Amino acid sequence: MTSPLSTAAFVYARLDSSRFPGKALESLGHERLIHAVYRRSTAIRADLVVVLTTDRSVDDPLVDFCRRNRFEVFRGNPFDLVRRTLDALDAYQPERFVRVNGDSPLIAPSLVNAALRWADGGPELVSNLFVRTFPYGIGIECVSSAAYRRVAPYARAVDVEHVTRHLYRPDVRRKLTAVSMRDAARTATTARVVVDTPADLDAIRNLVGDAPLADTPYWSLLGVAPPSIVFEDVP
Repeated sequence: MTSPLSTAAFVYARLDSSRFPGKALESLGHERLIHAVYRRSTAIRADLVVVLTTDRSVDDPLVDFCRRNRFEVFRGNPFDLVRRTLDALDAYQPERFVRVNGDSPLIAPSLVNAALRWADGGPELVSNLFVRTFPYGIGIECVSSAAYRRVAPYARAVDVEHVTRHLYRPDVRRKLTAVSMRDAARTATTARVVVDTPADLDAIRNLVGDAPLADTPYWSLLGVAPPSIVFEDVP
């Protein structure tokens, strides 16, 4: 990239999940799971959406699929997700990034955009994972690239299998300006809209039915009220 981006959405995906190998290329409606996640991610207020996968041959089919569909793809470290993220930050130079899980086809772009607007005020991390009040699979994390680089050395060996796990450790969190985003109504806290297993995928297929997957919010599919969002400083 020749000029810095304001925001990038990084979609993390791979094909060798132990619980559900190949899930990124499984069908969901009339498209593949990774396609559904990517299309939904394009509604995020980001300058670029990038699929971040590994540089191993096992992920070649995923990369081929993404390139055939003209998705931006970045290949990096297969085991150290902090390293893969840092290398992607160096490649694209965004001021901040949004983490998107490639197995979360019902991500809520409108909620991510609300978090991004809040992040414009200065917080280095805006997240709804400090206290879970949203369905599992509706994770929202907006992270300052500079802050991520600054605290990356604090990631331990047990942290690097995850993109942001180290950000929530108390010793690291105190080094960040963090804001918690929560659903005050907690209307769907126990719902599960993530694809970890084949059974999860079948459940989401049944939930979605014939609804247009790209733009139907998860609360409509679950039959609950839209979330009542509150932003709070994290002590």
